Amino acid sequence: MNENNMTKQLVIIGIIVIVASSALSGCFQDPKETKTVDAPLNTLALTLGDLVKDYQIIEEDYITEPYIAEEDLLFGGWKILEKYKITFLENETSFIQHLLAKLESKEKSIEFVNNIRTNVDELGYNFTELSMDPIGNESYLGVNTTTISEKEVSIYFLCFGIEDVAVVLQGSGLSTDAIVEYAKIVENNINAVLISQ
Repeated sequence: MNENNMTKQLVIIGIIVIVASSALSGCFQDPKETKTVDAPLNTLALTLGDLVKDYQIIEEDYITEPYIAEEDLLFGGWKILEKYKITFLENETSFIQHLLAKLESKEKSIEFVNNIRTNVDELGYNFTELSMDPIGNESYLGVNTTTISEKEVSIYFLCFGIEDVAVVLQGSGLSTDAIVEYAKIVENNINAVLISQ
């Protein structure tokens, strides 16, 4: 084989290697970076069985079609792909409002939590941020003391983003530990789906 043919073969092999590596580059990405939560949101949410006290469901709403949240206190202007909300009531001062929203990406769920942290005063309560171990990709926990039915109560607001899902828990008549534990139940439900995908 002469030197000219050998050079041509090396160039051809080099081109094949470059084309093949370009074509396969997406195959070796970390799957954790590109995962979305592929399960109905109502299957990831808290249930009556998860709650320690004797609650009842007083409201439940499930939107499965994408929309732009226009007049929404939490998601105003955001594109929501799917949203599930459930409210549990024990008595007039003890409740849990729970919401899950599927957003366009993991980055959007992180942005949502950071937006809450920055604009928490717009929620109608003057929440004070509490420290906690992180939940999901980004999380926030705040507390405020207010009066409900002439009784002073602490209202907790916890939100976190995990992959492309934003989770919100707000409640009164429970402890800091309880609301964090409830959030961890939802986080575990979402992680179980992510592992099985």
